[in-house]
Amino acid sequence: MTELQDTLDEFKRLFWQGRKLAITQSKLEKGIDVFNQAIKLAEDAGLVAEANLARACILEAESKWDEALQLLESDLFKQDLILIGLHWHLKGTVFAKLEEIRMAIECYQKAIDSPDYDTPGKAWYNMGIAYRKIKAYDKAIECYQNAIDTANYDTPSNAWNNMGVAYDMKTDYDNAIVCYQKAIESPDSHVHGKAWNNMGEAYMGKGENDKAVNCYENAAEFYTNTGESLFAEYAESRARALRIPEASRSAVEEEIIDQSAHAKRPADEEIIQDSQSVESRILTKIEQAGSDIYEQYHTKQGESGKDYILATLRGWSSSTPLISDSVRENITGGGYFLKWNGKGVVIDPGFDFIRNFDKQGFNANEIDLIIVTHNHPDHNYDLQSLDDLRYELGRRLESESDQKKWKHFLLLDEETHKSFTERRKNGKGYKAHHKPLRFDLARLDADSDECHDFRRLRAKSIPFCIKYFKTDHMLNSVGLRIECFNDGSDKPDLIVGYTSDTKYMKKLSNSKCLGGCDILIAHISEPDPAEYHKPKHVKKIHLGYRGVEKLVKACNPKLTILGEFWAGLADIRIELTQGLRKLCEPEKIIPSGTKLMINPKDKDNIKIRCTNCGRYCSMDDILVAPPAQKFGELGFVCENCRV
Repeated sequence: MTELQDTLDEFKRLFWQGRKLAITQSKLEKGIDVFNQAIKLAEDAGLVAEANLARACILEAESKWDEALQLLESDLFKQDLILIGLHWHLKGTVFAKLEEIRMAIECYQKAIDSPDYDTPGKAWYNMGIAYRKIKAYDKAIECYQNAIDTANYDTPSNAWNNMGVAYDMKTDYDNAIVCYQKAIESPDSHVHGKAWNNMGEAYMGKGENDKAVNCYENAAEFYTNTGESLFAEYAESRARALRIPEASRSAVEEEIIDQSAHAKRPADEEIIQDSQSVESRILTKIEQAGSDIYEQYHTKQGESGKDYILATLRGWSSSTPLISDSVRENITGGGYFLKWNGKGVVIDPGFDFIRNFDKQGFNANEIDLIIVTHNHPDHNYDLQSLDDLRYELGRRLESESDQKKWKHFLLLDEETHKSFTERRKNGKGYKAHHKPLRFDLARLDADSDECHDFRRLRAKSIPFCIKYFKTDHMLNSVGLRIECFNDGSDKPDLIVGYTSDTKYMKKLSNSKCLGGCDILIAHISEPDPAEYHKPKHVKKIHLGYRGVEKLVKACNPKLTILGEFWAGLADIRIELTQGLRKLCEPEKIIPSGTKLMINPKDKDNIKIRCTNCGRYCSMDDILVAPPAQKFGELGFVCENCRV
């Protein structure tokens, strides 16, 4: 046991030494050498999980954050890991690099709570930085203080300096100055220059420019002695500009002073209202606006009030929604929105999804999960915009509990997942604001009729069990079996099957894929002409006319929704529905449309909303009305609204 403990202690020493070196680009290679020593040490002792922990350190140091996270979340750490606290610490650091700040904070807390973790000061310090990034300054200050109060925390000067910055951001300059002074006085201090410079900023915020000059001079002296000439010149230029009386300063000197984020408190600024100036008119318009568009969205648009809804916010498929001419100006794309027990899931948000979603009275705060089944733009075009919209709306809320409501999950097919993660590498391109999860098809045989679960969501209070199966359409495309649960239910209270895009296969109708579903969403696309006079002809790539017929007869759902209509030739939505109703009698079949709203709460009494009066009626009481214009929106009308 003593030998094992000695090995673990040495591993921890190498872990922290490597991280200290790797944080500086010029010492990165030395840091990686230390991590390799840790790998060898662990492997020689049979500590496989610890060896992989050191490998994850190398990936993190090389800015390969997605690969590091994938390794840290792999099965390699589910057994035999002893240094659990270091695992959570490193995982928190990776999440922070990926700007998943809430996840980072959770990981740091788990590190602190781990009995084997003997450096809690480091996690408290990192947690303080994380809270500061999301402008939770009081929380940040609390974390920095916890780090300082930790007995074996070796760099309290860093915590004091960053605590000062947090107070600075609150415009509490007096407490900021106290913290900066303690950072300077700390025996371990290697942040003298930063602390003196920050103290100068704080004194400028207070309007005490003489004291600010003294601080900048001390900063310049420190940086000169350490050979950091660029920082020395920066501090000296501030001091030089402040020494000049205000009336005698040049424009350049004023600009140097104005570079300070704290040159004046916003509340103390005097804005001279010159009725003839452009600036005055700009300020007047801003004042008249009152609130920005994000604030207006939060205050004026509440939730739809629907806890149980299936909205087919999808008009047409493929790239036809991108074509705009006098005939096809009414063509829209879209996707699907399922809300069950107050939680919402968006499925395949393609062209125009956000517009259709908003038009039907839904709010972005109703989304808890976004699913994409394959990497075609009519299925994922609005994904990035939707992710960004929710991020922008959420981050503007003040309380942490309100911000947390805007956290959602992304569950993506492998190809779409790649397009997200590749753009996130090295900070280039678009960054998904919420960590994407992916469907894992590696364990599925191409001909398998098995359907695999995605169970982690229910543990997050999302009342769906997402099951998925491989389809025959494109690389790594999937179909879905969505099981919906009410509180306390062990068995699903509703099953929604979604073919997405696929050709017909017998396995689709088995009980692990689409068989036994209550509502079936079947993508028909444009049938082959041969299907209308050759019953055995089956379309390739998509279900087509005969594929839908076979699938509906085999699955026997309570309601079938036809989707993925193609607008390249003629509008035959009603005729296709009529034909399939005749072939599949007595099956209930209805065409999708951007106004189709279904209440699926009682699967034995599914109701559809009348687009005229808004009342939800039995399926038998709803008739489908043709569009007023070519390729326009279908109507769904109750018996009271028709003659």
